[in-house]
Amino acid sequence: MAGPDLVDVARGLVERALGAGARAADAVVAESDGLAVGVRLGEVEKLKRARQRRAGLRIFVGDSTAIVSTADLTPDGLAELAGIACQLARSTAPDPHAGLPDPDDLAALSQAMRRLLDRNLRARMSDACRRLRHRLSFQHHVDRLLQIYQSCRVESDNRG
Repeated sequence: MAGPDLVDVARGLVERALGAGARAADAVVAESDGLAVGVRLGEVEKLKRARQRRAGLRIFVGDSTAIVSTADLTPDGLAELAGIACQLARSTAPDPHAGLPDPDDLAALSQAMRRLLDRNLRARMSDACRRLRHRLSFQHHVDRLLQIYQSCRVESDNRG
C-alpha cells in the first residue's frame, strides 16, 4: 500500500498528542491487506478484498486517559485525532494508576514482568477472570436489563 511510512506516522502522532497537551502518549499504526473467498455448493460465491491503514493513539492528560483510532492518516486527520484524544481525556475520570512505564525505572518494570512468571499469581488472576466472565457477558447484561424492565412494569401495574 502506498502512503506515509508507518513509523513516521506513529512518531508524528505521538508528537502531535504531546503538543496538544498530553503528558504521555503511545501510538500503533498498522496496515492490512486481506482476501476472503466464499464457496457454496462447490462454486465461488463471494470474493472480498479489504485493504486498510489505521492509527491508534493512547494518551494521558493529567491522570486521565483516552484511546482513539482513525483511518485518516493525512496530516490534518492525525492532528485532529490528537486534539480529540486530549479533549476526550480531559472529560474522563482520573485514574492515578494510569500511565506508561517509566523508562528510567527498569528495575520496577523487570519486577512486574517477573511477577507475571509466577504460576500461582497467574492461576489466581485466571480464576478471578473466570469468576467475572459471566457478570461481564452480553447475555448477563441483557438478562439484567430485562429484570429491571420487568420490575418497572410490575411497579407501574401496581400503581395503575
